[in-house]
Amino acid sequence: MTDSHLDEPQTAPDSTLTAARQARIREVVDRRMRGVAVVLDSLYDPGNQAAVYRSVEAFGFLDCHVVNPAFAKKSNPRAVSRGAEKWLNMHIWQQAEEAIASLRASGHAIWVADVRNAVPLSQVRFDRKVALVFGAEHAGLSPAFRAAADGAFTVPTVGFVESLNIAAAATATLAEARIARERALGARTDLTFEEREALYLDYLGR
Repeated sequence: MTDSHLDEPQTAPDSTLTAARQARIREVVDRRMRGVAVVLDSLYDPGNQAAVYRSVEAFGFLDCHVVNPAFAKKSNPRAVSRGAEKWLNMHIWQQAEEAIASLRASGHAIWVADVRNAVPLSQVRFDRKVALVFGAEHAGLSPAFRAAADGAFTVPTVGFVESLNIAAAATATLAEARIARERALGARTDLTFEEREALYLDYLGR
């Protein structure tokens, strides 16, 4: 397993960064959230993985857990993510049970994306830490995550199409989760001042 955390030793800021770039980094850091984690449970298509990374970063979340990472089947999945993973805390696990133990230890409720016995995403509580789990494109969720889930959610659709592919479902989910988390907290970030300062210095060195 590889992991990254906000409390790792920080490198000295890059003195070549312009004031505008530093201001932009500060702006991004001040909107980051750790209370919503995204879990990719044995995805088959690395292009889908990369697309989800991009959505995680775009909506201001920090932590992405990848379980049983797939071998790349496309020539350049990074072109899909546009390097978004550079700004994320990536947690790589070989077994679902490892990821579940880590999420439990950090106080996350585990909600899995599913269409069976699921409630609309709007019913998920975002005033606490939540891990949103997306299963493999063909096989779906692993038995371990099904057993560990505190609940199942779905993104309601109103057209003839009854479900979304993983990348689209994650994007729709994270857009709503961002709004719900801000509303629940009454704040644009759930990081402490000290965590934001550590992250800012970290980003300056990336």
